[in-house]
Amino acid sequence: MTAKRNLLLSVDESPESERACDWLCNNLLREGDEVHLFHVIAPPHAEVMGGGASGADELLVEPPDLAADQEMVEEANQMIIEKFASRLGSNAYKVEVVRFETSANKVAEALCQRAGDLQAAALVMASHNRNALQRWFLGSASAYVAANCPAPLIILH
Repeated sequence: MTAKRNLLLSVDESPESERACDWLCNNLLREGDEVHLFHVIAPPHAEVMGGGASGADELLVEPPDLAADQEMVEEANQMIIEKFASRLGSNAYKVEVVRFETSANKVAEALCQRAGDLQAAALVMASHNRNALQRWFLGSASAYVAANCPAPLIILH
């Protein structure tokens, strides 16, 4: 019997993530492995609104809506189970919805940290095939992970 391996799969709502999951199932997954379905959502933030009735110098701050935040977490869990868990069949998996700033580099940092914490046998992720201008504005999680991931990395294009 082979030892259990932890495989980390970065998932989001994109078709590219679904293809990465299919690739993992067809090419990497073996009996006894545990797949960690890793999805990052933004943490709840207070909302800052424009000036009050007395003028533009006042700021109105509304605290985070914790009920809406909990609903977002539940929706993320449901999306992961519907899109990805069914592809894994009877293989063991864990759904990991993590709150983290959602810029590309912050997501990439979270992925690298989790890969190290798990001592992952591999991190599998999809590239979203952004053009140069989009990468400049939005960043590239895959470029950061390629340079910093402590685990073997598979990026699917």
